[in-house]
Amino acid sequence: MPRYQIADFIIDFQNRFPYLEKMCAKYLYEGDAETDYVISVTDEDLQEERRMAEHPCTDGYLETICAYRKLCNVIPRRRAFVLHSSVIEWQGQGIAFFARSGVGKTTHTKNWLKAFYPHVKIVNGDKPLVRFYGEQPFVYGTPWAGKEGANRNVKVPLTDLCLIQRGEKNEVSPLSKQEALELLMVQILLPKDPLGLSNTLDMLEGLLDRCRLWRIRCTPEEESAIIARQTMFGE
Repeated sequence: MPRYQIADFIIDFQNRFPYLEKMCAKYLYEGDAETDYVISVTDEDLQEERRMAEHPCTDGYLETICAYRKLCNVIPRRRAFVLHSSVIEWQGQGIAFFARSGVGKTTHTKNWLKAFYPHVKIVNGDKPLVRFYGEQPFVYGTPWAGKEGANRNVKVPLTDLCLIQRGEKNEVSPLSKQEALELLMVQILLPKDPLGLSNTLDMLEGLLDRCRLWRIRCTPEEESAIIARQTMFGE
């Protein structure tokens, strides 16, 4: 079975359908390091995922969702977690945009990519992994990247967290730590096991201490990214 390197973990997905192999092709690992996790999906897992799905899905697609959820439930024990957000790389720094569903984080991400190409690059469009090394959080691209599948197999320091809200004009202001905490709690997966849960909450607190926190009220126009960059970086 092929193995994959995701967030510097070596993972053996015991998949039964080819969908996962195609999706994870950029993350294929051919070295000789030991496997960190073996992830398999049962028929019962697929049935439960199918029950929760909003639309009919193939077994192959459902297997990828189950496999990622299982992975994201165990990696907090090793100080990593999934953050529902869209992440770009700007000058070697990771900027994460998060929002309530349908608000427009993908549109704002695209505006940065359009306005500042080739200096801005995508990291992940939907479900990147954050991993701590000491006190420093890093963000990784993953194959799980939303409908458009925008992702790169990269690792960058995570320096900025940005709440995206709709506005009649474009403006950026600091976001309080307390408000950021409340909003981010619904953007992460909380494991059921005590150690994983404790580590996740500790990492979230560390994220708020290490990253700059912003509120970006914006229109769908490209100008929103230009104003955000000017405010955040003084350029």
